[in-house]
Amino acid sequence: PDGGVQVNLILGAQAEFEAAAGVLALEQTADGYPFPGRTRIAVSLPDDAPQAVHVMLPAHSPLRGASLDGTPVQSLSGAAELVVQVRGRGRHSLDLEFNVALRTEPARRQDLFAGKHSLWYGPMPLGTNVLLDRVGDLLAPATLAAASYRLAEGACGSELEVALPVGDAAGWAHTRQRQQCVLYPLAGRAFRGVTHLTYLF
Repeated sequence: PDGGVQVNLILGAQAEFEAAAGVLALEQTADGYPFPGRTRIAVSLPDDAPQAVHVMLPAHSPLRGASLDGTPVQSLSGAAELVVQVRGRGRHSLDLEFNVALRTEPARRQDLFAGKHSLWYGPMPLGTNVLLDRVGDLLAPATLAAASYRLAEGACGSELEVALPVGDAAGWAHTRQRQQCVLYPLAGRAFRGVTHLTYLF
């Protein structure tokens, strides 16, 4: 709108736009989003005419910091978008960092799943193959805050593993040798072939 370029997050992408002096190109790498919460948007300008880049920001993961070519960019807390003026012919890098965290949300169909919640990490819903009644004991804020995260080398964000400490949760009293409950994104390969899946708690 008004000569600006809209950019969304989550998926890596490339795009080109016709400009008065040639082609304006965007390239977004999202291998660090949503874990650990970084993404880079490369903007290539054909001339010295300034361009406004509008980045739509996720409501669930506040923007922690932004920089353009290494220079910090000011942003408003809680804003729905970040608008950055890019100037100068050639390639520029807009780096963004987000506070992505584990959270619970009420099930969207409370008429069908009254009192149930889902677990999310950024834009990704999480599930586990642990029995439902055991996972419910692990949803206390203190337990979620103590979660640990693992991403294998070379893996994408959808292969993230989230481990919740079992501690003294009542539902785990019979199996104290298990110290963690591991959750995975529902879209991850870890769930291929799994016959029992829990994602509403």
